[in-house]
Amino acid sequence: MPYIKQTIRAGKTIEVHKHYSARYGKGTQGRKKHQNKTSEKAAEVNRQQAIKKLRGLLNANFVDGDIHAVFTYAKDKRPSDSAEAKKEYSKLLRELKKAFAKANKEFKYVSATEYKNKAIHHHFVLPNIDVNLLRKAWKNGKVLITVLDTDGQYGNLAEYFVKETEKTAKERDGLYKKRWNASQNLTKPIIITEIINARAFRAEPKAIKGYRLWKEKGCNFNSVDEYGLLRQSYIMVRLE
Repeated sequence: MPYIKQTIRAGKTIEVHKHYSARYGKGTQGRKKHQNKTSEKAAEVNRQQAIKKLRGLLNANFVDGDIHAVFTYAKDKRPSDSAEAKKEYSKLLRELKKAFAKANKEFKYVSATEYKNKAIHHHFVLPNIDVNLLRKAWKNGKVLITVLDTDGQYGNLAEYFVKETEKTAKERDGLYKKRWNASQNLTKPIIITEIINARAFRAEPKAIKGYRLWKEKGCNFNSVDEYGLLRQSYIMVRLE
């Protein structure tokens, strides 16, 4: 019974998603009667898709030693509204670009801004750079730095970004009307979708040579979708 296999190659990771489709068969769990998704279920599907997309971007473009920087505002310098915050964000982008040019490094980034029910702040994932250059680029408050260190698999960071902007992205006066922003020079993950003519897929996935399965979150590889069809997802990380 055929199933759909999607393979995503991004940096040091290979992400694999396998699922049956009503178009090709019932799968091992049988198909339930079609039901309209509740708004909660639809929201969760969209959330997981956002995490998956951002995870691919981060994995494809950043490496251990790069940084997650949070730019905060001093109380007396906080923007009065979202329009002013957007201007400050644009200024920050220009100053960061200058800082990376001074360091003779390519400027690329993924950013997110959060302000709903908390003090406004800007998150940036950036290539490794002298922290002093970042502090000189930001005159409105502190710069908090975390060094990336998870073997090239930044799914937890992607999940954090999506969670952090969950409320702000829904606001009519939101800064960007989306969960995150990214520079145009980012490398896109390579995505391959295939129809596999096999009766079933392996219950326990196995890493290919030179890779290991990512199990740090105690993940369950297998699940069942809303139609009762078996799904399997896993990530492999390249060994050094």
